Amino acid sequence: MYTTFSVIKTKGIVFAYLGLKTLSFSFSDCNYLGLFLLHMSCLYLFLYRKTSVKKYRTMYRLMVFFSFLSMSRSVMLTQVALWYLISSYDDFRKGRFCWFYLKIMLIPIFSFVIFNIALNDASFRSKLTIFDGLKNIHDYPLSGQLFGFGYGKGEFMFSYRKGDFGHAHLPLLLGTIGIVGTILFCIWLMLICFYSKNNCLLLFISFFISGFSLASYGVSLFVVAGLITVINKKISQKGLET
Repeated sequence: MYTTFSVIKTKGIVFAYLGLKTLSFSFSDCNYLGLFLLHMSCLYLFLYRKTSVKKYRTMYRLMVFFSFLSMSRSVMLTQVALWYLISSYDDFRKGRFCWFYLKIMLIPIFSFVIFNIALNDASFRSKLTIFDGLKNIHDYPLSGQLFGFGYGKGEFMFSYRKGDFGHAHLPLLLGTIGIVGTILFCIWLMLICFYSKNNCLLLFISFFISGFSLASYGVSLFVVAGLITVINKKISQKGLET
C-alpha cells in the first residue's frame, strides 16, 4: 500500500507542477488521476470512520490534498461537497441541530451561486448541452434506446457536438448500455450499498457528483467498492488489525 501511495504522491506533485492536462504514465489525463485519488480518499475515509485509527485519517487527508493537485474542477467540487455532507451528518449525529439545519438551509443558496458561476464556464455549459441532447433519444432505433450501442460507439451518441465524447455518466450509460442497462447498473449500485451496510454510499455519491462533468468507469471505483464491502464484513466479524 505504501508503494502505491509513493507512486500516487510522485505523480500528483509532478503533474500539478507541470500544469499539464495530458499525462504520461498510467493516466491519460490528470482529471482521471483526480478521480482515482477521489475514490482512494473514500476508501481511507471509510477506514478512519470505521476504526478511528489516525493513520487512515492522515491517508485520507493526503488523498484529498493530492486530488486537488490534479487540478480537476469536478474532483475538487466533489471533495468539498463530500466534506459538507459529512460535516452536516456529524452535526446531526452529535446533536448539534442548529448547525445541521443551518447547513441544510444553505445548500440551495450555495447551489444557486455555484451554478451561476459555472454558467460562465464553457466546459460546464457544454455538459448542459449534452444532457439537453438526451431528449432526442427517441430519434434512435428502439433497440439502441433499450440496450445502447456498445462501447466504442455509444460513448459518442450523446454530446454537445456530434461525434464528441459524452463526458457525463447518464449520456454515457444510455449511449453504451441503453435504458435497460442503466436501470440494471443502478440496481447493482443499490445492491452493493445493501451488502456494504451503506458504507459504499459516499463512494457512489462522489461517483455521481463528479460524473456530472467527468465520467469514468475505471477499475478504481469497483475495486474500492469491493474493498469497502469486504473490509466492513471483516470488521463486523472480528475487527480490523491496526
